[in-house]
Amino acid sequence: MRGMSSDGVARAPLMQRRMLVCVLMCGMFSASARAETAGPNASSALQLYQSTCSACHGAAAEGDPVHGVPALAGQRPLYLLKRLRDLHDGEGAATAMDVPAVAVSPQEAIQLSELLARMPPTRTVEQGPTGLFNLGEAIFTEQCAACHGGDAAEVAPLLRHQHFSYLARLTRRLGESHRYNVDADLVRFLRSLTDEEVNAVAAYLAASIERIAPASLSR
Repeated sequence: MRGMSSDGVARAPLMQRRMLVCVLMCGMFSASARAETAGPNASSALQLYQSTCSACHGAAAEGDPVHGVPALAGQRPLYLLKRLRDLHDGEGAATAMDVPAVAVSPQEAIQLSELLARMPPTRTVEQGPTGLFNLGEAIFTEQCAACHGGDAAEVAPLLRHQHFSYLARLTRRLGESHRYNVDADLVRFLRSLTDEEVNAVAAYLAASIERIAPASLSR
């Protein structure tokens, strides 16, 4: 574990700032969800997922590591809602998600988020190097768990039950400012990680099977 990176990024303060951002955003999106829906229609949400999302993300939202597609099943609904809205608003470099995200209405985004959050997470994710597990656990516990750990109500994504190659690739791309609205301190922190550290955290998360009950947007 390292307390500060070579470029002077203080990691403990970063974790504290990320916790504050998570709390603030959680309240914002919970209020938004309550205002927009009184109970998502699971049947129509499933039909929408099957017609719009399943071709890439899989029938059970298990993702596809070969093509860099993330697993979505069991993901936090607040994060899914935020991500759909970000894609809709063009908050990031162009991806294959841009067209389907624009076609999804705000109400449909809430329904999809609720549906995916309640799907059982895939337990057959792509694995990484086993020899890096301890290093990855140490970095994640010290620097990441405050926002990405067990509180399923937060807007920060749940990173377990995710494919190794996707996690490693996303970490590098976030460090390259691939997404425009990511906290600047987080970008600097991710950029400070070595390739070994990136792979270690991704390998640890891919190997960590932990079921966390999803939060509801409308609660």
